[in-house]
Amino acid sequence: MPTRLFRAYLASFRGFPRPVWLIALAVLVNQSGAMGIAFATLYMTQRLGTGVTEAGQAFAAYAVGGLVGAPLAGRMCDRFGWRRVLVASLAACGALLMLMPLAASVWHFAALLALYCLAESGFRPAYQLGLTAYLPEAEFGRGYSLTLVAMNLGATLAGALGGLLAGWWFEAVFWADGATALAASAVVALLLPRGDGMARTPRPAGGADRGRGPWLDPAFLLLFAVVLGVATVHLQQRVLMPIYLTEGYGLSAAQYGMLLSWGAALFMALTLPASTWLKGAPQAAVAGLGSLVVCLGYAILPFGAGFAFAGLAVTLTMLGAVAAFPAMMNTLKSLAPPGRTGSYLGNYQMAWWLAFLVAPPLSTWSYARFGGTATWLACAAVGAAALAGFAALGRRWGGPRQAADSAPV
Repeated sequence: MPTRLFRAYLASFRGFPRPVWLIALAVLVNQSGAMGIAFATLYMTQRLGTGVTEAGQAFAAYAVGGLVGAPLAGRMCDRFGWRRVLVASLAACGALLMLMPLAASVWHFAALLALYCLAESGFRPAYQLGLTAYLPEAEFGRGYSLTLVAMNLGATLAGALGGLLAGWWFEAVFWADGATALAASAVVALLLPRGDGMARTPRPAGGADRGRGPWLDPAFLLLFAVVLGVATVHLQQRVLMPIYLTEGYGLSAAQYGMLLSWGAALFMALTLPASTWLKGAPQAAVAGLGSLVVCLGYAILPFGAGFAFAGLAVTLTMLGAVAAFPAMMNTLKSLAPPGRTGSYLGNYQMAWWLAFLVAPPLSTWSYARFGGTATWLACAAVGAAALAGFAALGRRWGGPRQAADSAPV
């Protein structure tokens, strides 16, 4: 039995064409150096001598750049092709990162942060659209899961490398990050086949009246609202959860770090196999159930204590995430009319950028005003709303059942 499970696990990594592996390689190379933004606030306070409040205000420019850049990048992918946008995005990110140590003031640094995020916004919709060029409809979720594994593996490496570089020479953090972004751009430019062919997929059910753009599409608006809610909850792992676990559970920073590492390892190990095993299920239903489990992982926090129970909560959130996030992408892709996939992908990213802005002030205000129990229980309500929202998407717009016999590329 264990041998059979292991073989099934290995089989989930097979069957991808070479270009998909190259896209995943570009993601891995880029994320392996993605340390500059993680250490930006420390750089502003330690190197530029700014206060914590001022550094936080400057860092907000990063999220603003994402809100502006995400929809713009999606439209550019549809107009100019995902490959050109991906190469330009990574090259621009590399150049801007290398300029950051030259900033003379915190506001010069903030301007570079905003420009960097404007450029970086093209990275995700471009590589996600690139997957559709090389994969049939039924395999898109698996391909997206492969890039999620590459992204998380790269981020894990970047955290360790960034800490070492920051202790040695802080400016090297940004130069290393810029170098990996330029290397990822070279991987795409030199190794990926030229041309922006699109996967030939049938027009989704109900798609005939949704050619006016995502913001005039009621299905997209519903999806955006649901994803915004789930993203706001899930970002509490980095915002409110560390505060609650140290104050309420009495855990140390080291124990919290161990929980983060466990969650990342679980996500990387299970995302691709789960996407493979669930690809025949109705994707809106998978996204809804997975979102509910994510939110319940946070909602149970007031009902336990100690390191083991915190580990259970993290495990629950990650099990929900490995099911929900690829299925959300499959649902989104099913809603996009032909020729507008890039626009839908770009505007979808805005939900995460908006959550990035909303999650910290909303959760900390709720925690201070209503306490931890009420705040965490509200996460369960968000999960129930997400389940209902995805059920409505699946029922009314048919969001989709991934068929094994989808049209090949």
